Amino acid sequence: VDFVNVSLNASDRDRYFDLCRPVFGEDAYEELIDFAKKCKAAGIATTFSVVDCIGEKEVEKCRAIAKKAGITLRVREMIDEPERDIEEKRLHLSEKVRTELSDGRGSA
Repeated sequence: VDFVNVSLNASDRDRYFDLCRPVFGEDAYEELIDFAKKCKAAGIATTFSVVDCIGEKEVEKCRAIAKKAGITLRVREMIDEPERDIEEKRLHLSEKVRTELSDGRGSA
């Protein structure tokens, strides 16, 4: 492994839990930070990332967490697709699957 990106997503465990609903429970936030620190200590290029839609105050808090851990924070831009485009993609995928099934290329 040469590179690890850890999606920080929030500035504290409560926000992270509410946003991500991790299957690993309420300690998941602290564990992901610990994981990132261990990756960095092992010599693996490691970054945290957040999406800018969490707001500038949250981003700045995440920046402070990353700085404290000695890990770079990458702020990703939210890609906002219009609902129409999403629906068009769903329809296209449905048509493709139906075609593959009728041609015997897919599995039921």
